[in-house]
Amino acid sequence: MNPGRVENKQNQELNRRQMGIMEVDWSGCPRVELIPGKVSGVPLVKGSRVPADTVWESGEMGESAEEIAYNYDLSADDVRFLLGYAAKHASVPTR
Repeated sequence: MNPGRVENKQNQELNRRQMGIMEVDWSGCPRVELIPGKVSGVPLVKGSRVPADTVWESGEMGESAEEIAYNYDLSADDVRFLLGYAAKHASVPTR
């Protein structure tokens, strides 16, 4: 991995910890997939190129499931599922 990329990722993680930003462990979510090389390997909504964190963050900013679904061309059912999953699996990063 590129050293600059590692340093940038470390800085992002530090900033999130300092600001108390929550993170979601998407590894057990049946509607999220990790595909190395697809959108930099971030957790994506299955069958899309939409990062799962983008859906969650949009919900945290007050967007409704229907608005998120419309904005990212997803099903409202998938969005509601992801928001519920995130609510149960979000935590402050400990790294």
